[in-house]
Amino acid sequence: MVKISLLLFVLLLTKMTESIEIYCNYKNEDTHTSYSYYCDVQNQLNVMSTNSANINFVRGDHDFGQSNDNVTCLHVSYKNVQIFPKGIQKIFKNLKRIDIYYGRLKEINQDDLKAFPQLIELDLYNNDIQVLEDKIFAYNLRLTYINFSYNKLVQIGENVFKMMNLTFLGLFSNGCISKTASNSTKAVLDIIALIKINCVSEM
Repeated sequence: MVKISLLLFVLLLTKMTESIEIYCNYKNEDTHTSYSYYCDVQNQLNVMSTNSANINFVRGDHDFGQSNDNVTCLHVSYKNVQIFPKGIQKIFKNLKRIDIYYGRLKEINQDDLKAFPQLIELDLYNNDIQVLEDKIFAYNLRLTYINFSYNKLVQIGENVFKMMNLTFLGLFSNGCISKTASNSTKAVLDIIALIKINCVSEM
């Protein structure tokens, strides 16, 4: 009986900490801010709860002379990613860019991003994010390119984008704002002012 109970416990624990394997097609590409060696995720990801959001394994053939340490960008598109995946930083330790397009991502917070202090570009185009908390980028002050266009933002912290040296800020087609600024400090500041009017409430 004790052995059976222990086995059931182990099986339950394994299910609760279910890990995800990703398959990468590695590519080289010029990005908005730099030249990147990146992982383009090929397999479907069903990241729908915190219990199934741990990425522990990666497959794919690197270009000659390259390794996981050379990967600076993770690109995920048209995958079922409702929760921001965990453990990415343990596999790709030098990420400077993260793209999640058409992913159904419902939220993102400071804890999701603090593992990426070198991040320069964050592109979460066309997801289901509704809220950006005030200190979401507290650990990502090197960001220069941020895109939340075609999400469902209705609430944005007043200071989310302050004290950042942004060259691109995309908030087009959201609930409380529909603006984009590119290569213009004034345009970014205008969007920040508009956020205060249209998107700020008690966080």
